[in-house]
Amino acid sequence: MIKTILRSFIVFTIFLLALLALLPMAIRAQPILFQDDFEQDKSYQWDIIAGDWTRQFVGGSMRYGLVLPTPSSGVETQGGDFSWTNYELSFDMFPLQGVDRNVFFRVNDQRTTVVPNLNLPVGYGLHMYQNHMWLQKFTTTTGIEPVDLPISLPDGVSTHFRIQVNDNNIKVFLGDDTSPTIDYTDNDDPFLSGRIALALTTGAVYPTEVWFDNVTVTAIDTPITNDFVILGEEGVWVKQNATIYNGDVGASLIGSGPFLDSGVETSIGNGVQITNSESDVYGDSVKLKQGSQVQDIFYNDLSGLGTVLGDENTPLDLPVVSDFPTVPVFSPGTIDVEVPANDNQSITPGSYGDLVVRSGATLTFSAGEYNFNSWDIRKNANIYFDGSVEIRIADKLGTRENVEVRPSPSATIDASDVVVYITGINGNNGNLGATPKAAKFGVQNIIEANVYVENGTLLLKQNTVATGAFLGKWVIGGVSTEFTHDSGFLIP
Repeated sequence: MIKTILRSFIVFTIFLLALLALLPMAIRAQPILFQDDFEQDKSYQWDIIAGDWTRQFVGGSMRYGLVLPTPSSGVETQGGDFSWTNYELSFDMFPLQGVDRNVFFRVNDQRTTVVPNLNLPVGYGLHMYQNHMWLQKFTTTTGIEPVDLPISLPDGVSTHFRIQVNDNNIKVFLGDDTSPTIDYTDNDDPFLSGRIALALTTGAVYPTEVWFDNVTVTAIDTPITNDFVILGEEGVWVKQNATIYNGDVGASLIGSGPFLDSGVETSIGNGVQITNSESDVYGDSVKLKQGSQVQDIFYNDLSGLGTVLGDENTPLDLPVVSDFPTVPVFSPGTIDVEVPANDNQSITPGSYGDLVVRSGATLTFSAGEYNFNSWDIRKNANIYFDGSVEIRIADKLGTRENVEVRPSPSATIDASDVVVYITGINGNNGNLGATPKAAKFGVQNIIEANVYVENGTLLLKQNTVATGAFLGKWVIGGVSTEFTHDSGFLIP
């Protein structure tokens, strides 16, 4: 009997664990900055600015609030840290009477003089009636309402709110909605940090009674361009059996088509391994082909037979990154450079026309800035760098098989010290399918550099070993390529 019960328990436990493993996470597990469900007394977390805020059993739950019985007055309580930057504030609001209910975020330690009798904080706020909501912004001397819209917020009904502040963008979600009710970008001296505040106010209508519950603030981990080893503006295709040792992989925008592969922005091929716990995959739509393994993944649509080892995170706000590198303004020169087969030459900073390095030759660059019209690097050739370089190529870059583009063996620099910008397009028209590609690294190359192809495809062919960061309008990592992250793109 005991053995039977034990076997049943083991079977049930295995089934439960398997079921949980199949359930995608709606949001990424982020650091919790602040949390209060008011079941226990955590009043030490709150700084009461005005009013007799209290915990009370209301509507079947312990909540935090009060009744404000006087006209033209306000009460407020604050929590958290003024240094908080990007975060999500979630809470349940349970109004019982009155018309004015408020919550503030990105609050700083100053007060506004716009409504003197209410003594409101400087920062952003939501001001709500039963049937309307305003997004507000208060400085010390001004107040604006950039968004106002009708909503339903009846008395006696608890409503769940999520407010996301990410750089200068504000999103407000109601209930279980995945589409924001408010999506506002503040381009006029935005507040970029601050704590939270709950508030009640009255005007001519009073009293006001509102109760709050389940107040949680979680940090938003925003991907930045510097985190990516492969980043396409419109698309990324990592082909069969490639390995990503570290760094993120993804496409930033919603593609309008055609697509690199499978009708998705981010395609991860058969057997591709992205297993570093710090590596994430991003895309509006992502396909994980059979045998592929990835860690955390962020998407709006996911397909394929690959395995997610970490967390599934959806929905995904786009663009994934706010900035790609800024390509310097430059002009190539008119003097072409050609290195004969098996020769060994050096080059100094300057502006040049077309560069041709023939088979088996080596060209070594001194530290500095270089402008070229194009590169044509033949098989078994070497491009070496003795010091930090920035190279700008106006048209196309192409290498053949077994080429090395990296710091010279005696140099003390690494991939992050080598930055290459290519501004050419695919073929003659810039279309995705046009050839030759704006930048192509051939079979079995060794690339140690940061490469950005602003207007076309960056193609790294099979068995290439690449260290640095590889960005483009579209990026293709070929069969059995290997990628290691070492970003030199200094984007804040």
